Amino acid sequence: MRVLFVSPHPDDIALSIGGWVAAHTSRLATEGWRFELLTVFGSTLYAPYDPHVITKEAVSTLREREDSDYARRRGLRLTSLRLEDCSCLGMDDEEELSAPEVSDLRQGVARQLIASSLVGIDLVIAPLAVGGHVDHRIVRAAVQHTAGTTPCLWYEDLPYALRSPVKPPPAHRPWLADTSGHKEAKRADLELYGSQLSATDITEVLAYRPDSALVGCERFWGPDCFPAELAHQMALATLATVTANKESL
Repeated sequence: MRVLFVSPHPDDIALSIGGWVAAHTSRLATEGWRFELLTVFGSTLYAPYDPHVITKEAVSTLREREDSDYARRRGLRLTSLRLEDCSCLGMDDEEELSAPEVSDLRQGVARQLIASSLVGIDLVIAPLAVGGHVDHRIVRAAVQHTAGTTPCLWYEDLPYALRSPVKPPPAHRPWLADTSGHKEAKRADLELYGSQLSATDITEVLAYRPDSALVGCERFWGPDCFPAELAHQMALATLATVTANKESL
């Protein structure tokens, strides 16, 4: 089983599903699963917590090194496409959430490169684009366009899901991963991204409780036809197992 994590930027996988990665990839690797990390927009000017790097090349190199350290720790094969993110286009925090992806010149290249990366992949785990960041929307649209019959799970983008409504695709159901026993492992992984995340940022992400879950968890969305056996192998649960007084979906 070859699994491709699609990450718009360095840190999105560690932020959004880093608890599941820490909890289960090593176990599944012993069963023959292979995990690959595709970072799409790896060329960037954004490193808010490291003021000493200022050029695009220096910032991009720093962030790729952080991503490489994470991939190495978790046994993921990293590929960075080094496409320019929205910071390279001069967008501010508001513009990146409202810029239209359909007219974005990066969309076609992203779609081609993501399509090439999907060859031979058995499962894609990609961003739902919660919060509407244009880079995330471009990646989601590219995966939707090119995945074909390859099974796909969509993760809720953190930290955006802390403050933005989650709008899953039609005919999809939630699957949750109990990450309560892996909080410190996720914290340690997020600390690898020191140019991006403060201690406060990390604490907020670790406090995420989708749909009133009683324990720390991360939520994926899969089509109604997503194989239950595959979800079981991945230790994904229905809502009732992590939430009080709610029936299983």
